[in-house]
Amino acid sequence: MVAACSGAPTLPGATPTPSSSSAAGLPALLSASLVYDPGSRQVLLLGTTQGDYRSTSWRWDGKTWTEQRPATSPAGLRGELAYDRATSSIVLYGTTYPGVEPQTWEWKDGTWSQRHPATMPPAEYQFQLAGDEAAGTVIAFGGCCAQTTLPSQTWRWDGTDWQQLHPTAAPSDRVNVNLAWDPAIQQVVLFGGNVNGSGNQASDVWTWDGAKWMRQYLPGLPPGELATAAIGYDGAHKTMVLLARSGKFEVGTWTWNGAAWTTQHPSAVPSTRVTYSMAWDDAARQLVLVDIVGLSSPETWIWNGTNWERKA
Repeated sequence: MVAACSGAPTLPGATPTPSSSSAAGLPALLSASLVYDPGSRQVLLLGTTQGDYRSTSWRWDGKTWTEQRPATSPAGLRGELAYDRATSSIVLYGTTYPGVEPQTWEWKDGTWSQRHPATMPPAEYQFQLAGDEAAGTVIAFGGCCAQTTLPSQTWRWDGTDWQQLHPTAAPSDRVNVNLAWDPAIQQVVLFGGNVNGSGNQASDVWTWDGAKWMRQYLPGLPPGELATAAIGYDGAHKTMVLLARSGKFEVGTWTWNGAAWTTQHPSAVPSTRVTYSMAWDDAARQLVLVDIVGLSSPETWIWNGTNWERKA
């Protein structure tokens, strides 16, 4: 692994000053990851722009998105975010597009800084991240396209270095899983993922207890072979929220209270045409969803406990 710093140069002796600018909405994105930043008390989004594959950072204040223009920023990095309690920062792990070089970055006090750990997860894998706040670490789970050759892996970030874990039990080999921290049960929740090269999402649930993955057999489980899915924690109602689309383009919403799934019947739902990501906004007390809908600007939705509401 060759680590490279891709930040913008500064004049000798100059102190980089992060800046921001308001915009009418998010630009067209190829990918996006959301996480709540306790430092700014806002949701942070890192996206990859359509066409030029540029990394772009935005903050959600509960009502509007504001583009961040830090002095140093990842360049062309496609990755995932998670809150790192050990360093009180946001950790970013990803690869330079299209999956060439793995990099680890840290967002703190409104700017990005690249970290250079001794060990890194492999670049050919696609990893999703979630903060394990009980342990004060970040958990990464991912797989590769050739899952029968390269089995899924679990890694842990301790604020300084990455370490591959070898739990006695783990989900079957898969990519594009959905991870979220559940404060109610104090565990990381994993939902679904594309299993064995399938274009569909599984509908199984696993939890991480700090040492191993545990399969959860729950009543009311959503149907299998979902086309797309995403999960997020609703702190106002203490439930995990699942938004998923079936292969027949039927969009459904479910909530999980730690014991069973309950089907919800909102009057409005996001389009879920491409991919989407959620984060609990603790300051605004709302679950935020960003839905990438192709070449147009992404849509921002809020889950209020019974319905989805379009906000931007």
